[in-house]
Order: sequence, then structure tokens, then C-alpha cells
Amino acid sequence: MKKQSRMMLLISIIVIAIAFILYFANQNIPPSSEDLKGTIGGAEKVAKHRSEQISEKDVVLEEESSISSSQLMALQETASSLGSMSVLERVETLEKMDALERAHTLQYMGPLERFETLEKMPVLDRAVTLEKMSPLERSQTLENFSSLEKAQTLQNMSVIQRNEVLENLSTLERTEVLQNMSVLERAQSLQYTSGFDRTEALEAMRSMDKNQTLEQIATLEKSQQSLEKMSPLERAHVLNKMSPIERNYTLCNMSTLERASTLEKMPVLERAQSLERMPSSLQAQTLEKMNTLERAQTLEKMPVLERATTLGNMNVLERAQTLEKMPVLERAQTLNVIAIRSRADILQNMSELEKNQTLENMSQLDRSQTLEKIETLEKAQSLEKQQTE
Repeated sequence: MKKQSRMMLLISIIVIAIAFILYFANQNIPPSSEDLKGTIGGAEKVAKHRSEQISEKDVVLEEESSISSSQLMALQETASSLGSMSVLERVETLEKMDALERAHTLQYMGPLERFETLEKMPVLDRAVTLEKMSPLERSQTLENFSSLEKAQTLQNMSVIQRNEVLENLSTLERTEVLQNMSVLERAQSLQYTSGFDRTEALEAMRSMDKNQTLEQIATLEKSQQSLEKMSPLERAHVLNKMSPIERNYTLCNMSTLERASTLEKMPVLERAQSLERMPSSLQAQTLEKMNTLERAQTLEKMPVLERATTLGNMNVLERAQTLEKMPVLERAQTLNVIAIRSRADILQNMSELEKNQTLENMSQLDRSQTLEKIETLEKAQSLEKQQTE
């Protein structure tokens, strides 16, 4: 009897294990590029282990939800391989990536590796990389830098992301960092601020710094008032003569409609580069005010991962209409890095011709996973319709 009981228990365990494996095999998680090396379950354990080691990962993964699991796994693999390199080799490799890809890769590294890498980057590369991180991760990473290094980094960042960091500093540290910035960037932060008290920040400064800052704020306000009276084309001409940081500050101070109409009058490459320095939600809000063709042409000039993230902040119909205006190859490349559910939603909202052309230009794995998800969605929609009738 005991032998029979043991045999029944063993069979039960095997049946449960097979059911468990079959469940995860159907979760639309694509295999790794190394010929299905390791199991999907193993990959998920690695991701879980990393997130437990670095507490802020929960925020990062939430922001990355619009990106496909295969893309996330590729970023994890890149971060893992970079960890075995020297700091200088790591920096050299990362500088070949676009800013968003670089930021996502760094977020999969440990805090010490991330700090050592960013510390060795040229200050502008460090600034644009930090812009693409979550506000929490950005602030935590900069905690390890001196006030002078913080100031040098922050004054090269977009004013929105810069102020998110300044808001999280104590009054004393914020004052020290602001005083180490150039007068222009200091004034921009104080003129734009909403998260901390401008008067308190100014009162804590040295008399000379305070006076210089107030003069610069007055100049900025006059310039903004002057731009408001111009036509979009005139504003675009003025912006084209500004430095990237000054242009970003000016655009962020405009209403969404003014920003969109001004950017539409700029050359498409400058337009895309200007939008890249803004948070993806603001990019999407601005692009939504442009006509569909201008929107598509702008996104086409952005790196693929940036393009996919920005589209993730738009509604499904706008995403589909925008992608339809792009060349089919760029459209397929973009969809390849978007999460499967979102990808299927977008394709369902395209014409049959555009959908088929796009699927033909996707990899076999991405195409089969997408078609499977579309079929699942269509079945669910059909069932829901029957239940409501």
C-alpha cells in the first residue's frame, strides 16, 4: 500500500509539473536569441531576482510595460554582458546606443555598476541618459554625485527632468546645486518651478547669485512674452537659433497647441530631436496636436525604441493611423518592440492591406505571436458581443 501511495504521489507531482510548464509555454513570452537557451521560467526567475536586489525596479518595469518582453530580455542580456566589462569598455559600448536604450540597459545593472558607468560618461551623454530614467531612479543615481557634479549634469538636462531631481533635494542641497549651475540654467529652473518654493530658494542664495538669477528670470519672461506674439513660423526661426537646452526650455513653457504648431514649422529632424528631450507623455500630447502625416514623419526620425515608447502614450486609433503613414519597414520595426497585446490592438485598427504588408515585414516569430494574439482578441470580442445581444 505504501508503495502504491508513493507511486500515486509521484504521478500527481509529474502531472502538476507538466501542467505548469504548458501554462507558461502559452504566455506569449518569446524565446531568447541564443537558440532557446534556458527556460522561460528561468528567465522570469532572473528578472524577479534582479528586481528584488534593486528595489526601484518595480517603477522601471511599470514604465516599460509598452515594450515587448523579447526587447526587455534583450536589454537584460546586454546589461549582463556589460557587467563583465571594464568601466571604460562599458561606457564605450553604451555610447553607441541611443539615449533611451542606454537608460533601460543601465536600469538592469546594480546601483554601483550604474553609478561607475555614468560617472565616466561625458557630461552631456550622462544628462540625456538620466533624462530617460524614471524620476525615482534618476534621483537615486544622482545621490552619489557631488553637488558640483550634480549641477554640471542637471544644467545639461531638460528643465522638466532637471526640476524633478531638484524637487527631491533638501533646501540646503538644492541651494548648493543651484549656485553651482550657470545663471541661465539656474534661472530656467526657478522660473519653471512648481514643485518647490522659488522665493525660499532665492532667499537661501548668496546676494550676488540671487540678483543675477532675478535679472535672468526677468529676461526669460520678456523673451517668452515676445515669442507668444509671433506666428508659429517666426517662433520656429527663433528656436532654430537656440541651443538644444534653451530650445527645450522655451518649448516646455508653451501651451501644447503652441508647441505643436511651432514644431510643425521646424525641419523634421530638429523637430524630432527637440521632442526626444521631453518626457514621452509630453511628446505624445504634442504629437497628437499635429496632423497625422507630420506626426508620422517626426516619429520616423526618432530611434525605434523611443518611437515605440512615445506611441505607447497615444490611444490605439491614433497609433494605428500614425503607423499607417510610415514606410512599411519602419512600421514593422516599431511594432517588433511594442508589447504583443498593444501590437495586436494596433494592427486590428489598420486596413487589411496595411496590416498584411506590416506582418509580412515582421520576423516569423513576431508574426506568429501577433496573429495568435489577434485571433484571441477577436474571439473575446465576438463572445462579448454575443453576451450583450
